[in-house]
Amino acid sequence: MYKHDKDIKSAVRTLKKGGVIVYPTDTVYGLGADATNIEGILRLCQIKERFNKPISIAVSDLEMAERYVKFSKLAEKIFQKFMPGAITMILPMKKFVPQTISMLSANTGMLGIRIPNNKISAEIVARLDSPITTSSANPRGGISSLSVEQAREQFVYKDPEMQPDFYLCGGTMQNGKPSTLVTVVRDKIEVIRQGAVAQEEIFSLST
Repeated sequence: MYKHDKDIKSAVRTLKKGGVIVYPTDTVYGLGADATNIEGILRLCQIKERFNKPISIAVSDLEMAERYVKFSKLAEKIFQKFMPGAITMILPMKKFVPQTISMLSANTGMLGIRIPNNKISAEIVARLDSPITTSSANPRGGISSLSVEQAREQFVYKDPEMQPDFYLCGGTMQNGKPSTLVTVVRDKIEVIRQGAVAQEEIFSLST
């Protein structure tokens, strides 16, 4: 049996009910809600105290990503090169998407997507068969959590309705760097935040 099978099942049940989980990625711990569940998204925004600001999603593969965003040839090239990996691609959103996806874009017309290089997060998305949010697991003003314990400590004094519903431990993150944020529109690349993937590696694909 998969080492974290029981916890993954519990995490998926929580997500389906509109709950919010803390889960490991390949960079820092994430705060996850089912990106297609309105109750989950509203709860996530309440916990993070983050409204009308973009929140990225984790997908399982290119096919799932294409449900929500549009890929240029260059964007697909970058996706194939670095996913799964510590990069978040901000791409033009498709016209007809679920209301929750529009909410996560904060009416920017753009949506951040990534595939963390982590077996646990990949399994959660695969079993849920739906993208989940990848907001960092900390309250407003907090720091990125490198372990479940750090995440718990940051939420422990919050009111119950302001706390995540389930914590899934995947060990301590070794990197600590966030994902690199990159916008790709047609043949134009812009690095919004330098993270674990060097921008030189990304720009090399545009030549």
